[in-house]
Amino acid sequence: MKVNLSRLNKKIYIDLKTVGVQAQCLGFRAYLVGGVVRDLLLNKTSSDWDIVVEGCAIKLAKTLANKNNSRLTVYEQFGTATLEFVNGIVMDFSTARSEHYPQPGSLPIVKSGLLENDLFRRDFTINALAVALNPQTWGRLQDFYGGYDDLKNRKIRVLHKQSFVDDPTRILRAARFAARFGFKVETKTLRLLKAAIIGQAPMTVKAPRYYAEFRKLFFEKNPGVCLRQLANWQGLGFIAPDFQPDWKSLARIAKGVLRLRKDPFFFAKDWSGVYFLAFWAQLDGQRIKQCAKTFHFTRLEILRLSGMVEIPRICNQLIIPRMSPSAVYEVLDPVDLEIIYFIRLTTSVSMIARRIDQFLKKSRLVDLQITGKDLKGLGFKPGRELGAVLHVVLLNKIDGKVETHQDEMVLAKSLHFLSVG
Repeated sequence: MKVNLSRLNKKIYIDLKTVGVQAQCLGFRAYLVGGVVRDLLLNKTSSDWDIVVEGCAIKLAKTLANKNNSRLTVYEQFGTATLEFVNGIVMDFSTARSEHYPQPGSLPIVKSGLLENDLFRRDFTINALAVALNPQTWGRLQDFYGGYDDLKNRKIRVLHKQSFVDDPTRILRAARFAARFGFKVETKTLRLLKAAIIGQAPMTVKAPRYYAEFRKLFFEKNPGVCLRQLANWQGLGFIAPDFQPDWKSLARIAKGVLRLRKDPFFFAKDWSGVYFLAFWAQLDGQRIKQCAKTFHFTRLEILRLSGMVEIPRICNQLIIPRMSPSAVYEVLDPVDLEIIYFIRLTTSVSMIARRIDQFLKKSRLVDLQITGKDLKGLGFKPGRELGAVLHVVLLNKIDGKVETHQDEMVLAKSLHFLSVG
């Protein structure tokens, strides 16, 4: 079977042709592999361009870089290279290899091999597909393990029975792909997955590494579906035996995100931070510290989780009658944006939702035309006074009391007059 690569973006198509021709000249065989092939066959877009080479990946990448004046980064110890073409397309090159796991959950030991060996390293059959790039075999699908049939049948299947034991993070990827594509985990694969969970396989992986893979669930289109699937498999036990997220909040957020995505203002918003807060919101201060240490939360994630205790106070302030836009701004401006979005998506109080929308879409986007230099020209001294005056002018502009640069200057002058008086 041949894959129609001409459907790709013209720049990528030309670059792949160039890779194939150069591989042929060097006596190598180059293949487009992995998730990008899966996405091509599903008519979905992809941005990951992974090339496996039967030969020397670094030599091929270096030759391409020299001939096309491309930017090259080489990782000699891994036998890989990253090439950025002059048109901005980035491709990762690796030499075909085989691997084995010295013990469950450890990082694999690899050695050079053939394409068939390399594809056998993959997590699922749908990701163990390749497309030949050499001119003589251009576009030919390489499918050693039935991945194409599994794609057609919408199934997720591992390549061997030790898969989840060797690398338990594949449990997390199974949840992600099942939710993303609406696929079912094949019966035998599901049995192996659950056996790995019962056998505490996730505990064989260092907690930060396992959580790094888990964190990717928050970046899916609907993380709640992934998390619910994982919970149904009893796959959240790596956090704590009794841990359960706030499913109601996650469901509200999913519905809210679906609704807000129709609004052009929110369309491109990355909601992963909000889902992160919803998932961990049940933790008290002590457990936040414990999980932060175990899973290596970032400093920003810790600050956001700690800031969740302020939500009742914020909501109480936002229901005060007859609040001006500037008063709402004063409440919300010091608050982390992800917490604001969390409140927006979980509140059932329409007044709070309206006021948050007003802040997000209008108030926080208001800019002053006057600068500190203008105020110095009016006689203000640098320091707190200057900042305080700019803030007062901003609040007035948010409320629509000043509009032009001239209006701002007049108001600033009056404030200077009052301070001197």
